[in-house]
Amino acid sequence: MLTHRSGLGLEVHLVVLGVRITGAASASAEELLDGGLCTPLAGRSTGAAVPVDSALLAHLLVHGIAQHGLVPASYPMTRLIADAQDLCASRAQWDELLPDALKWIRSDVTAEEAEAVRDLALILSAGVDPASIAAADDRPGRLLRHILAGALDERYRDSLRIRALAHPLAVKSLSRKLARNVFYTVWLTRPQVDELYGKPRTTFGYWGWRLWRPFDLVLRSVKYGSAWVGHRLRKR
Repeated sequence: MLTHRSGLGLEVHLVVLGVRITGAASASAEELLDGGLCTPLAGRSTGAAVPVDSALLAHLLVHGIAQHGLVPASYPMTRLIADAQDLCASRAQWDELLPDALKWIRSDVTAEEAEAVRDLALILSAGVDPASIAAADDRPGRLLRHILAGALDERYRDSLRIRALAHPLAVKSLSRKLARNVFYTVWLTRPQVDELYGKPRTTFGYWGWRLWRPFDLVLRSVKYGSAWVGHRLRKR
């Protein structure tokens, strides 16, 4: 993250996470350029380029669904729909871009999930009442209910956390990603302690929170597990 003194920040990524052009690794800038999947950016200095629309759609879907779909507090999924509407304003554009996008993200996003985003974006663009969409038992209806519950229902958000831990988005190896997630969930860095528990007054305070962390995780797991069971029972 590059942060300006005004508070604005710019994230610089080494890969396009989850967009796998060749093999299991997430695509790098070089891979996109070498594959002809970038176009020159008009009006900028020589060498500036942007990914083609199909690659942008792939990133949009994998970022909104696989990376943040089960952690709605970290990313507003309404932004996923709005960005999809901007990128694909018509069914014809979806039909043109989606097949390639799905090839690159199929290990993390299913065709059904991508089509739910497509259908919801197109229906909302057509001016259909969101209340009638949410009342329907179809793909766009289920997606819209998920978006609304993720934004408004704390117990629903808690019920997703167990599933989110079991489905991390890996750059390469899923087993390595799981091991890394477990390690950094238990052993907190100083910025993580500051964010989760507040900045301690002394250095020893960081060690105190690190020692408390495993017990805190047990309590949180009980809370999230209870929320998940409660959500499953309510669905029945």
